[in-house]
Amino acid sequence: NLLVNIPSILKAARALSIKQIIVVNDGSTDTTKEDFDDSSHPLLSFIHHPTNLGQSAAIASGLKHVTTNHVMFLDGDFQIELDTIRRMIQCYQLAVAQNPRKLTILKGQRTQRPAHRAHENIIRKSGNRLLRLCTGLNIPDFGCTTAIYPSKLLRELPKNLQYFHRYLPIIARANALPTMCPLDFKNFRYREIPRRFGQSHYRVTKFLGAP
Repeated sequence: NLLVNIPSILKAARALSIKQIIVVNDGSTDTTKEDFDDSSHPLLSFIHHPTNLGQSAAIASGLKHVTTNHVMFLDGDFQIELDTIRRMIQCYQLAVAQNPRKLTILKGQRTQRPAHRAHENIIRKSGNRLLRLCTGLNIPDFGCTTAIYPSKLLRELPKNLQYFHRYLPIIARANALPTMCPLDFKNFRYREIPRRFGQSHYRVTKFLGAP
């Protein structure tokens, strides 16, 4: 139910000369489906889930339609400035150009999160610390959806794992092994802006992938 955010996402894509835009309507109860079924935007692919299946299912559906070599994920909440998206894409392009033999992943790291309470921040930091310890990946913000990946690293996804979107870096690392290409993880710090529409579905157990 975040129809009001879609014009901002489309505006950002047009301004940045994006080649493809995929929007997944994950069982919204507003007029999202009706308003975008007949969309004339030439770069827009709109996917509809009849019921709410969750963020991981939305990502999996979207990835099936990706035709580009690189893919950037943005949450429907759109708590990110247009200029931040531009800088993140430029940072990724520079990293790829400097290390063409490496597979680069640019992972968002949210700072100054406006909506989180103190206990939520403690849980989030503890969870991230545990995941870094278990995976050996120096990623400060595993839960951040905003990221850019080589598309080929996400063509194989877990079929029965809930909340796998939190573990996309781990999945990408596993999928990179057969390519024999070195993997280069980079973090991109950005300030998360306040939520204008919708509400947070944050729960303590969701951080580590529990229902």
